[in-house]
Amino acid sequence: FDIDNKKSGWENVNDQKLDIKITEAEKKKFIKFLKNNNIYEKKYICLNLWSFEHLKKNLDWSHHNYRLSDSENYLELINYILEKNLFVVALGHDTKRYLNIKNKKFINYCEKRSDIFDVLLIKNCFAYISDATGLDYLANAFKKPMLINSPFFGFFFTHRTDIVYLVKRFYSEKKKWRSNFKRSTF
Repeated sequence: FDIDNKKSGWENVNDQKLDIKITEAEKKKFIKFLKNNNIYEKKYICLNLWSFEHLKKNLDWSHHNYRLSDSENYLELINYILEKNLFVVALGHDTKRYLNIKNKKFINYCEKRSDIFDVLLIKNCFAYISDATGLDYLANAFKKPMLINSPFFGFFFTHRTDIVYLVKRFYSEKKKWRSNFKRSTF
């Protein structure tokens, strides 16, 4: 529906890869960051898992609880990527989430994050893994291959063939059933 609806913004989607201009100072800082983390001119995967850390302002955000992923569920995937001699750069705001991962090829960038580095890391990554966050749109604009563990049924990037979705299953306490593709609304 969104792609066909000319008021949705999807009419601007095309096959072009997003191009951005950065200053020489930003480029130098980014290259220094890459070199300091031993990922300069190496392949890395961006891992971006949802958290509430950027929303904490004494408000009730519990309606987003279904979006949270347990980082433990990603350990096997992270280890597999690291064994394949790729690096993993963890994006996001939760600095405590990855403290148990001790590997030189795993960069907990959450501790040092900046908006421009978020953009540049995704622009230059080999692939992008997420559980449906706002930065997915940026990875999509940069035409990155993506693996998305999605809690949503209606917000898919369906116009590309290099995006894999793993749809989370949910149980409705109210209606006493598990979600699936045949019955996708609570």
